[in-house]
Amino acid sequence: MVVKKKDKIAKSKKDTDPRKKQKKMLEGIEADLRKEMKELKALEVKANFSNGAVMIALFWVMNKMFKGVVVGRLPFQPITFIQRMTHRGLDGEDFFDCSMTFIYTLASLGLRPSIKKLIGSGADDLPRGLTQFGPLKLPDQNIYDKQD
Repeated sequence: MVVKKKDKIAKSKKDTDPRKKQKKMLEGIEADLRKEMKELKALEVKANFSNGAVMIALFWVMNKMFKGVVVGRLPFQPITFIQRMTHRGLDGEDFFDCSMTFIYTLASLGLRPSIKKLIGSGADDLPRGLTQFGPLKLPDQNIYDKQD
């Protein structure tokens, strides 16, 4: 709905007709858009807060269940800085062992964007064809249609 209103505003601004009726309509649409964006941001804050609370509760439960248990084995010995994260809460000196904390951290970092996208709060309001890093460049389809 927000995207439709943004498109409507952009289309109205392109038409640059100085009629008062159209200006009033445009101002009304912009006011509605501001109101809906404010509501959307409030909803997003609530969703982020609840997501954080669930993640903390899940970490607490998992930490209790897997305290001192080796849940993975790394195929390499990590550097000292990473060793503290991978071996956290484990006894012994075998730094190839991996704790639940490290696996949980990797999983939560990897799954958080997918969860946000799934519930709809991670979608950006970028115009079609744009990404966060600039315009989306698709390959030219004509090169595949040519006959040699």
